[in-house]
Amino acid sequence: MKLRLTVLNVLSLTALALTMTACGNANQAADGDATRQVKVVGYTANVPFVYLDEDGELTGYEPAVLRAIDELLTQYEFSYEGMDFAAMPVALEAGNAQIAVCMLVKSEERLERFIFPEEPSTLSPMNFLIKEGRDDIQVFDDIGGKIVATGNSGYEYVHMVKWNEKHPGNEIQFWLTNETNSADVYPKILAGEIDAQLLYPQGFQYIEEDQGWSGLALSPVVFVEDTYFMLGKDETELRDAIDGALKTLKADGTLGKISEEWLGEDVFEVYKDIFAAQGDWQEK
Repeated sequence: MKLRLTVLNVLSLTALALTMTACGNANQAADGDATRQVKVVGYTANVPFVYLDEDGELTGYEPAVLRAIDELLTQYEFSYEGMDFAAMPVALEAGNAQIAVCMLVKSEERLERFIFPEEPSTLSPMNFLIKEGRDDIQVFDDIGGKIVATGNSGYEYVHMVKWNEKHPGNEIQFWLTNETNSADVYPKILAGEIDAQLLYPQGFQYIEEDQGWSGLALSPVVFVEDTYFMLGKDETELRDAIDGALKTLKADGTLGKISEEWLGEDVFEVYKDIFAAQGDWQEK
């Protein structure tokens, strides 16, 4: 199935905080039976997961799942706003938004400040982007001693730093992308100056089909990450309602259909065995 890919800033996590229009906690209706307004903020350039479409509306896999959840939860009405990545946690903590989305993992730092449903919003395979023909990078441990392009503010970097701590003498070397465009990485991989970059397979399709790069390839899946909607610390009731809705949507097949539409496959079916077998990928 053809994926909906229009704009992509591959794995971009560099952002500046925005000044927010305060809505505080006034979105809680005075009447306990009235519909509560819930603000969802999402990163604007992570196709096909969450991004702004041609009309400036927040769209993608994660907003599609939230809209399906909203249909089940009649006590809530969701609205959506695009936002720089670094501004999203600020908005949650200030009470200007209740839900943030951008393929977020349950990192230690986030768990101290926010809450998450038990049910993941998706299972996402991660591969290494490598030069075509390289057979020396097939599993995650193969990256030891090699050079990996990454930002230093995302979970991928934290994961690799932890891996380095457990593998002294065989550490991953980092080529930081914070001040560069993602496209700068591709010629360096082709030239052998960089060995790899962690990438979603949907991003690789964009690199090949939309940007026209050739000579690059994906390694086999090196781990499957579980990602979640992230909520403000006090939003326990909303979290529990979302958790129940996610379980319903998964059980009745709706979540799988949304995944097929936006991601090209039912990720919950395709990757469930790998995810179950790998254990906690963040501790690898």
